[in-house]
This record gives sequence, C-alpha cells and structure tokens, in this order.
Amino acid sequence: MRTLRAMNRMIKYSIFSIALITFLACATIKKNGTANIISSNPLTINQGENRIEIKNRDTIISLNREAFTLEFECPKYDRENKLFFSTRIASTIDKEEYDKVKSGPLAKDHPFFGFATGKSGGGDKEYETMYIDNNGHHYIFYSAEDHKRATLVEELNDKNVRLKWTINSFTINGVTTPIDSTNLNQFYMMYYQDLNLNDTIDSGELTKVQMKIK
Repeated sequence: MRTLRAMNRMIKYSIFSIALITFLACATIKKNGTANIISSNPLTINQGENRIEIKNRDTIISLNREAFTLEFECPKYDRENKLFFSTRIASTIDKEEYDKVKSGPLAKDHPFFGFATGKSGGGDKEYETMYIDNNGHHYIFYSAEDHKRATLVEELNDKNVRLKWTINSFTINGVTTPIDSTNLNQFYMMYYQDLNLNDTIDSGELTKVQMKIK
C-alpha cells in the first residue's frame, strides 16, 4: 500500500513539474516577444528577371550596375505592445569594420547597430537611397500603411509580413549617385533582425553579403 501511495505521489509530482516547465517556457516567450517567423531564405535580392535567394549567412553575389530590390519577411512593428521589430540593414566599403560584426551582445556604441544608430527616413515610405558608410543602419519596419519604411508585398498572418525595398542610388560621403552612374565596384551589406528583442546578434539573425557590381 505504501508503495502504491509513493507511486501516486511521484506521478502527481511529475505531472506538476511538466506543467510548471511548460508554463514558464510560454511566459518567457511572451515576455521576450519572440517572433514566430521561420524562413530558410531570410533575404532575396531581385534585379530585372534575376532572383537571388541568400541561403548562406556569409556569401558573395554579383549585381549589374542597375537598381535592385531587397525582399524579406519581418514581424510587424507593434507599438501598442512595445514589440519594436525591425529589419536593420547597414552597408559599408570598409571590409575591416565589416569583418568585426559578429554574433554576440551589441554594445551601445556599436558603429552599425548600436543605440540610436538608425538612419532617419522620409515619412512613411522606403528610404530613397542606400547609405554606404560606417555610421548606423537603415531601420526598416512595417506596422500599417500609414506607419512603415518599406513596401508591403504580402501579409503572411496577423503578426508577420513580407516587405521590399528598391535601391536606385547610393549615398557615400554625402554624395548621392544613381547606381547606373556609380564607380563603386563592391560594397559589404549586413542584414540583421533581432527576432527576440534582446539586443544581441544571436545565431541565425545576421546575414552578411559581399556585393560585387559589374
């Protein structure tokens, strides 16, 4: 009889433990605002009829000397619940600084993704140019048509969207040049989404692309 009571207590304890662990796990996800978006192709680059899916986190691609479009999935920017999801894109010609950007906690003075380093945009529309420098990033988000910095391609569900940003020109040292007139032969782009809003570049959140222009 004692053995039976002991077994019953163990079963009840096990059930309680499993329930507690499940509750804590759910609470943590809710607190961190973790996005429920999973994509094997986090970034696509379209140029003319060419569509390049960036499957590797560190890759090299070639572009023609003409406009191109970045297309990607992103959780919605949610001011009401303070879930400030965004896609951060930084570009530079400085390979030494580019190579320094790796996984790990983001320092407040990080040159590309530090505190308040998002470049200002003009109204609720796409950035009009891609800035190529060592100072900050393009802060791209979508909440609604009257609060956005990208063009909506598709609403995937009530929390996630697919967006695009078309780049027609580069701005370097304050000078804006149409892509078809630029002398730039290559630059380095960093594509970062903080999907759990922990101010850390976690595994799978950063894509680095060396862009060659021919």
